[in-house]
Amino acid sequence: MKNKFLKSALCTLLALVLLFSCISCGKNEEESRLKTPDGIAVKDADSLMESGGLSLPMGVYKLMLSIQKGNMAYFINLHYGSHDSAAFWDTIIKSPLTTADQYYTEAIENKAKSLLASALLFEELGLSLPSSVTSQIDSEMEALVNEFGAGKKSVLENTLKEYGFTYDNIKSYKHLAAMSEYASNSLYGSDASKIGSDIKQKYLEDNYFAYRQIFLSNQYLVYKTDANGDIIYYDGNGNVAYDVINGSPKVGSDGKFVYYTEDGKIAYDTKSGLPSPVYDEDGYQKTEEYSYEQILKRIELAGELMELGAGSEEMFESLVSAYGEDGISQKITTYVAGNISYSSMGDSQSYEFLDAVVLKLAEMEVGELTLIQDESGLHIIRKYALEEGAYANKNYSGWFVDKTYGVYDFNENLKYDLFNEALEPYREKIEVNEELLASETLKTAKPNYYYH
Repeated sequence: MKNKFLKSALCTLLALVLLFSCISCGKNEEESRLKTPDGIAVKDADSLMESGGLSLPMGVYKLMLSIQKGNMAYFINLHYGSHDSAAFWDTIIKSPLTTADQYYTEAIENKAKSLLASALLFEELGLSLPSSVTSQIDSEMEALVNEFGAGKKSVLENTLKEYGFTYDNIKSYKHLAAMSEYASNSLYGSDASKIGSDIKQKYLEDNYFAYRQIFLSNQYLVYKTDANGDIIYYDGNGNVAYDVINGSPKVGSDGKFVYYTEDGKIAYDTKSGLPSPVYDEDGYQKTEEYSYEQILKRIELAGELMELGAGSEEMFESLVSAYGEDGISQKITTYVAGNISYSSMGDSQSYEFLDAVVLKLAEMEVGELTLIQDESGLHIIRKYALEEGAYANKNYSGWFVDKTYGVYDFNENLKYDLFNEALEPYREKIEVNEELLASETLKTAKPNYYYH
C-alpha cells in the first residue's frame, strides 16, 4: 500500500515538475520570440518597437539618441553653457507648444521607425546583405573593441553601460542602417538610375524653381585710378592701354604719346584693356560702399530695368549682360529647390538670399519679375520655365548637387522621398511601447562622440 502511495506521489511530483518545466520553457520562448534584424534575441521588456517578429530594442534607440546628442552638443555648449541646458531643451520652437527636446526627440523616433520598416521591407524583398558589407561591420566592431576596450569586449561593454546600450545594440544599428541603404539602392539604384525620367521630371517640377537675375551691388570693386579718379586700363604687358582710335594724342612728360578725350580726360581702351585690381593685406580685392546718393540712383536704375525687362525674355537677358554684376546668373539659369532650407548651409548672406528668392518664386508666374533688396544690393528676379531634364544637365550640376555641405542632392532627395513613401505601410504596422519610449529623450541622453 505504501509502495502504491509512494509510486503515485512520485508520478504526481514528476507531472508537476514537467508542467512547471513546460511553463518555464514557454516563458523562455515568449521572451525570445522577438529578434533584431541581424538575428539577436530580444526580450519583451527590452523591445521598444516591433512588427512581424522583428524588434528595435530600447538600447538601439538610446544609441541613436546619444549619437544625435553628440552631434548637437558643441552648439548647445557654445551658446547655452551645457549640453543639458533647460534654456535650450525646454524652449518652445514650434507650435503648438513643442519644445526643442520634443521636436528633436520625435525626429529620432521617426528615424528609428523608418529603420525597422526598412528591415521589414528588406525581408519582404528577399534581400540579404553582401558578405563585403557584413565583413565591414565586423571590422568596425573589432576596431571599436580595440580602440575603446583595449582589445576586450567586456571592457567596452562596461563603458557602454553608462550610455544605456550594448555592443550588440551598436552592431544591430549598423546592420539596420546597411539594410536600409541596401533596400533603397535595390529599388532605385545607388545613383537613382532605376528611377524613370518621367518621375524625375515631375520631382523637378514639384520642387524646383528657375530664375535669372540682374544684380546691382551696394559695393564696387576698387581698381587703380588716375589723377582724375578714372579707372586705368592696361594691356597684356602691363602698359597703359589707350584708345588710339577715338583719342587725341599728345606727347607726355616722358616723351611718349598719351591719348585724351574731348573733355581733357585720358582716353583708355576699355574694350581690349583690363583694369588693375587693388588688393588688401589679406590678398582680397578691395571694395567700397556706394554713397547714399549713389544707392538712390541705383534704386532708380533698378526701376527702369524692371520696366524694360518686363518685355521679352531676350530683352531681359540683354539687360542681364549689360547691367548684371554677378558672374553666375550672367551665364546660366539658376535652379533652386523649394523643399530645403538654404540657410541651414551656413550664415552666409547668399544662403539667406536664396531662401528669400524661393519664397518669392513660389508666388510668381513664369516670365514675371520681382525686386528683392538685401544687404548685398538689388536683385531683379525673372522666373524662368523649367527645362526638360535640367537635373541631368552638367551646366546646372552645381544647383542639383551640393558638394560642400551635402544639404541638397537631387537624386538622393528624390530617393529619400520615394523610399519614405514605400516604407509607410510598414511603419503603420509597427507597435511602440509608449511607456518605454517616454522614459528617455534627447535632453536626458548622454552625448556620444565615439561609440557608433
